[in-house]
Amino acid sequence: MRAVKVGVGVVLVVVLLIVVMKKNTPQRYESSNVSSNKSYYTADEGKTDEAGPWDLVPPYEKDGKTFVRMYKFQDGKDVKIGYFEKYTDEARAVLMAEEEGRVRMVKIGQLGYGVRLVKRPGDETWVFRNTDEGQAIAEVMTSEGRGRAQPVFPK
Repeated sequence: MRAVKVGVGVVLVVVLLIVVMKKNTPQRYESSNVSSNKSYYTADEGKTDEAGPWDLVPPYEKDGKTFVRMYKFQDGKDVKIGYFEKYTDEARAVLMAEEEGRVRMVKIGQLGYGVRLVKRPGDETWVFRNTDEGQAIAEVMTSEGRGRAQPVFPK
């Protein structure tokens, strides 16, 4: 009988730990607004934006304007611009050599963060995404500082 009580106690402690960990761990990309095939793009620091396929390779020209990828995040009830992203000229040339979007997406993953440049809204300088400064820019926190803000993607 004592062994049964100990077993039940252990199970309850494990379940309680799982519940506490789940509640206190910031969620990553579990929101229903995640779309793996579309991104936001802007040519004017986010004053306006448009949705486009994820495999576009910024910076790109359209209607006489230069567009970059824009990452938006949910912050409480508000949606805010987290940062902008573009590729180095060399990486863009490699990616644009691939005609098919799916192949380009695989190539983007293979090239990694070392060929991506990021900046916050209002910043003048672009920095490499794989540096400490670039990682800090891309890690968008909630305004309350309670964890990472949830990304928002076009539907």
